[in-house]
Amino acid sequence: MFLVYNEKKSKTLPRDAIGARKTIAYLFYSFPRYTESYAYREVLQLDKLGLDMALFALRREPPGPVPNEAVQLLEKTAYLQRMPLPRKLAYHVAVFVRHPFRYVLAFLKQMLFAGQNPLLFWRNWRVFWIGVVLGRKLYRRGLEHLHIHHAQTITAVGYVASQIARIPFSIMMYGKDLLSLKRDARAALRKAEFVLCFNEAHKETLLDHIPGLPQSRIHVLHPGVDTDVFKPVDEKKESLFQYRLVTVTQLAPNRGLEAFLTCCKILDARHVDFEAIIIGEGPDRQKLQETANRYRLNHRVRFSGARRMEEIIEIMGRADLFVLPLPRTRENDYESTPMALLEAMAMGIPVVTTEIEGIRELVDESTGRLLDEPEPVALADVIEELLMQGVVREEMGRQARLRIQRQYQLEKTSRQLIRLFSIDPKKMEPY
Repeated sequence: MFLVYNEKKSKTLPRDAIGARKTIAYLFYSFPRYTESYAYREVLQLDKLGLDMALFALRREPPGPVPNEAVQLLEKTAYLQRMPLPRKLAYHVAVFVRHPFRYVLAFLKQMLFAGQNPLLFWRNWRVFWIGVVLGRKLYRRGLEHLHIHHAQTITAVGYVASQIARIPFSIMMYGKDLLSLKRDARAALRKAEFVLCFNEAHKETLLDHIPGLPQSRIHVLHPGVDTDVFKPVDEKKESLFQYRLVTVTQLAPNRGLEAFLTCCKILDARHVDFEAIIIGEGPDRQKLQETANRYRLNHRVRFSGARRMEEIIEIMGRADLFVLPLPRTRENDYESTPMALLEAMAMGIPVVTTEIEGIRELVDESTGRLLDEPEPVALADVIEELLMQGVVREEMGRQARLRIQRQYQLEKTSRQLIRLFSIDPKKMEPY
């Protein structure tokens, strides 16, 4: 039966009602990750469209909340680290007996990636160990293509598995992967059938990092948002405050939250009637809460913690502005387009954010405001200006949603991916 992303809007159909299709294996490091909603929503949407998939991950997401929409994926995912040791050993023996040349060649390749660094030898051995196990699983199940999320250790595992199973593979490249590409990941990128990047800036950076990588095999695939789920709220609920600012981010260093709190202090001193809701968790929560207390912002700023999708939609439903003041650091420049920013725009909310690589292609003067740096006074000036211009905000919100519908709509991006898998999307329509 189909997994469905939006059960109220989708019907389940038996697999045999759609006919035989190419079967794709998906590989993650941990899954489903609360902080990577893009990945599990892509899987749910592809399954909704009728793509046959097998899901693999090294491990489950660390202890914490699993989004309601992704709970059903836990049972569908095979977690490789959970396999008992005797079974893993049996898989190695089976591969060595049946395909000794593949086994030895994959081993030598992976060990050579360690070079002169003895510390990498153990890491590469573990990559080979689990890669053979995955390769055996892919071979036994007759899977035809392996799609890997992240160009890190998990890509090296997938590369070994593809050599054992003799199937092509592709890689979804996250921006931060570019900060630390190891030799085996670079080799895998050169051998991949195709590589996906979230935006043009990351594509250009990847081509600079790996000379000789064929440009024709590098594609830009924007992260997708379900615009039927994230949509403007018709009637906004009453509030004690005239305006609402919302941000969704990890409470960690270099997320711009100190500047945002200082900005809130400035707005409060200017007698702007607002509330600011910060959604998310992280190691800096206590520090940020203490800062808010020191600024006497308890009546203005609310830390709501990590919330599920339905709660986030409800909170953002009455937002006047979405604020994401990321500082321009090397790490943030390599970050993928923040999903929270896309979701806010899909809901018709103007955004105020920073001109970093992952955002520059998405936001302009018609959909919000871009700052060179999240300097508190400049941030307060821009926010106050937009709060005082209701008609301008309304038009920005309309343009923001249109941009998401045209370029970042989940079904459209999923169909682009299906074509890259050499599958005709028309043959996958339920009927």
